[in-house]
Amino acid sequence: MVIYPYMIGATYESMAYLETLKIVAPLQAFKPYAIAVERGDGAVLGQGWAQVKWYWSFISEAERDILKGYCTGLSAEVYIRTLDEELDWHTYRTVMIWPVEAEDRQVGASIKFELTFRIKEEIAEP
Repeated sequence: MVIYPYMIGATYESMAYLETLKIVAPLQAFKPYAIAVERGDGAVLGQGWAQVKWYWSFISEAERDILKGYCTGLSAEVYIRTLDEELDWHTYRTVMIWPVEAEDRQVGASIKFELTFRIKEEIAEP
């Protein structure tokens, strides 16, 4: 039985539970926009792609390497299952963005590791 239903896959059909991949569940943050733009009337407008950040305070090198297999460059299209801002589970086609800044890699682990996913499309569940 799966304890947490976070999933990732190169295709929708190949999605696997992080738990099955032996990756600990991430903490996450969902934003329905990429940036907040201040308007001339004092209001703020959200613009750009919705995005999800998965982050770990500590992730093993083995877990990191599994995730790197989905994103061999700085970005790659992947499918994920994650929580939205209402804390409901959804499946999305996304662009996975590997950290651009230098990673804090210790012996056998990465510290404060974060992945960003730009949401391109929500996938309707059958």
